[in-house]
Amino acid sequence: MKKIIFVFCLVSTFCWCQKPVENFSAKEKVENTQYVSLDSLKVILVYNRDKLKGRLSSKTASKIIYPFLKVLKNQKKIHKLRNENLKSIDSIEIMTMLDLNVFIHAKKHSIDSIFHYQKIILELTKDSLIIAESNSRLAFAYSLNNMMVEAIKIYEKSLETWSNGNNKEKIIRTLVNITNCLIKIGSLEHADHHIVQLSQAAEVIQGSLRYEEYKQLILVMQSKIFISANKYKKRYKF
Repeated sequence: MKKIIFVFCLVSTFCWCQKPVENFSAKEKVENTQYVSLDSLKVILVYNRDKLKGRLSSKTASKIIYPFLKVLKNQKKIHKLRNENLKSIDSIEIMTMLDLNVFIHAKKHSIDSIFHYQKIILELTKDSLIIAESNSRLAFAYSLNNMMVEAIKIYEKSLETWSNGNNKEKIIRTLVNITNCLIKIGSLEHADHHIVQLSQAAEVIQGSLRYEEYKQLILVMQSKIFISANKYKKRYKF
């Protein structure tokens, strides 16, 4: 409980007491009292991400994410004045923008906003794994907007990256997302093919804690294909 209160105070203080660095006097630029350590920023990031795991509205998520992005923007300038490496703050900012795209812009079906933040992410990093994660968030937004073909194309790019890095869980999740999109557009033969890939990917992690969960998920996906195929047959009386 004490830890929660401490983090809440930390977040509140940083979010509301950040003076824009461009307004600092010469003395303040050297002796700035609003400096926030990298460790403290990491604590806030973890705290925010834990809160976002709950079923929050986009409005509530906005109150968590936007103030923190404002803090990070100022802190990058302040840390730069102290000749500190900004790479770690960039990573925190990227993770926060990824959350922004999922918990706010995707829910609002705001493709343009997601593109905007994805562009910023690509300017901050060339890390293929982070780019793949960012692409997956964009694909998710496309699927929510019923733009399944576009979503599939981007998911497949991410899948290639996860496969090259042998990231088994990301491979499984991306295959599930692609299969769902294929089912929704009635491409059941391709969906069946992805189910085979999904089963093979799940077998690789046999014995892990999530193996049974993934096996059940595969059964659900197979049921969706079966139901969709029957609906299609009835519609065209095959």
